[in-house]
Amino acid sequence: MEETYGVCTGDNLGMTFAIALFFINFVALLLSLYISYRCSKIKLEYEENKWIMLTMIGFIQIWAVCAPLFVLFFNNSLTRAYFILQMGVIITTCGSALVLIFIPKVLYTNEVRRAATSTVGIN
Repeated sequence: MEETYGVCTGDNLGMTFAIALFFINFVALLLSLYISYRCSKIKLEYEENKWIMLTMIGFIQIWAVCAPLFVLFFNNSLTRAYFILQMGVIITTCGSALVLIFIPKVLYTNEVRRAATSTVGIN
């Protein structure tokens, strides 16, 4: 039995696709940042609007730092460095979103629970 493998290739369409995808995501990010800024004056129990806006600002910072690095490593032979860069961007983007959205809610919930138990113990 003969072993074969296939590879998809193109006329450097990978970089064109990556740039188009980056700009589409960046425009969506700017739009969501604008909407979260407009909604930041709305008072909610957990103040989610403030934390969502901070998350979006963090996304812009991460992407602004990593976009030039992606361009440098794109057609380079350092595939491990490119892979590590991709994983770092994914981990920091998702991690910052999770931390900035869920940690304040957990702290607020613990504070409310502690206040409720302290007032119950006084009466």
